[in-house]
Amino acid sequence: MMLAGVQARRGWSVHVGVRRLGLYDQAVRDSGAFVHYLGDHRNLNPLLYLKIKSLIGSLKPCFVQTWLSQMDVIGGVAAVHCSVPWIVSERTSSLFYKSRSLMILARRIAVKYSQGVVANSVAGAEYWGRCYSAKHLVDVIPNAIDVDSIRHYPAAFFPRVSNGGRWILIVGRLIESKNHSIILESLAKLMDCSNFNALVIGEGPMKWSLEENIRACGLSGRVVIQPYRHDWWGLLPGAAMLISMSRYEGNPNVVLEAMAAGCPLIVSDISEHREFLDESSALLVPLDNANRLAEAIMKVLSDPQGAGGRALLAARRVGTLTVERAADAYESFYQKVMRVAVS
Repeated sequence: MMLAGVQARRGWSVHVGVRRLGLYDQAVRDSGAFVHYLGDHRNLNPLLYLKIKSLIGSLKPCFVQTWLSQMDVIGGVAAVHCSVPWIVSERTSSLFYKSRSLMILARRIAVKYSQGVVANSVAGAEYWGRCYSAKHLVDVIPNAIDVDSIRHYPAAFFPRVSNGGRWILIVGRLIESKNHSIILESLAKLMDCSNFNALVIGEGPMKWSLEENIRACGLSGRVVIQPYRHDWWGLLPGAAMLISMSRYEGNPNVVLEAMAAGCPLIVSDISEHREFLDESSALLVPLDNANRLAEAIMKVLSDPQGAGGRALLAARRVGTLTVERAADAYESFYQKVMRVAVS
C-alpha cells in the first residue's frame, strides 16, 4: 500500500483491488491511488474471480501486479484471460512450495503464465529462475520500510506482569513455518536462571497449540499472546530483543522493522536472513536447536552492550530501504515488462 501511494504521487494511475480494509488504506486514498473493494471472499472463490476480471476489463490497465497466493491465482488467471501483462510478487522462497495444498499447487501452475516475477529475496528469485524459461523476467526488489516513522513512533506499553523482567518480542503469524514452538522450548530452559517475559504478537491457526505449550512448559505468567497490535513499533525501543525463528522467509518486514528501531535480534540461520544479516549485526541460530537458542537469549540478556552494538550496525543497514527507492526499482521493472509485452 505504501508503494501504491508513492506511485500515485509520481503520476501513475494506480488502482488497488483489496478484499478488506488495511492499515494504509486511508494513506493510499490520500495519495491519489484508487482503492476498489472486492468483497472478503476466501480461497478460490469464483465470485472474486468475476469481480477482478470485471475490474480489469473496465480499467484496461497497462499491467496487473498481484500479491499473495490467493490473488496470484485468481487475479493472475483474470489478467491472462483479459490479455493484460501480469507481474507476480514473490514474498517467500522454495520451501514454501513443498506444501501440497490446492492453493499452492494452483499458484505454481498459474505463475508460469505471467510475464515476470518480482521477488523480495534472492532465494525467492532463484526458485522462479529455475522454473522459468529464459524469456521470463525475474528480479529482486527488497521490501521497503518507513524508517522515519518507525524511529519516531510513540512509545507503547507491554502487558502488566508481576516479575518485572525484561521483555522479549516475538511478532508474526501463528503458523507452523514461523516456528514459535522452538522459542517456547528455549524459554522454558531459562526459567530458573533468568528473569524475563515474552510477548507473542500475532494471530493464526496455531494459537491454541501454542497456549497449550505455554502451560505445558510452565511459562504461564511469563509468556503472553496478544492479537496483532498496530502500535507494536512502539514496543521495540523497550524490548531486550526480537526473536524470529522462521523456517523460511522472503524479506521479512518484522525483522527489517526491528532493525530500523535498533532492537537487538536473534534470528534463524537461514539463507533469507543471511541476505541482510550476519554475526556482526544479529545472533543467528541453527533451526530447531533449542539449546543454541537458549544460549543466544542469555547472551543478549547478559551483555546488553554487545547486543546494542549489533543492533546499531543492523540499523545502519536498513536506512536505504525507503519506499522511494523501491518505487524506482519497480518502475524500472515495469518498463522491462512493457517492452517485452509489445515486442
